[in-house]
Amino acid sequence: EHFQPFVLFTNYTRYVDEFVRWGCSQILDPDSPYIALSCAGGNWITAETEAPEEAISDLAWKKHQMPAWHLITADG
Repeated sequence: EHFQPFVLFTNYTRYVDEFVRWGCSQILDPDSPYIALSCAGGNWITAETEAPEEAISDLAWKKHQMPAWHLITADG
């Protein structure tokens, strides 16, 4: 009755790091529906991004309490 079909990650960095790792693997998987990862700070990671996890780790997103991350499909 009170179930939402969404996953809410807390502000714990380890959960965000794991989601980002999983998201990067999804973007590189040709069978995955995901084509991009919208990152905190307005950056995008795609399959063409060199060293995506490294690029994300260099962002200053960790100074924000609840940064937003979104996996994007081809249809938005």
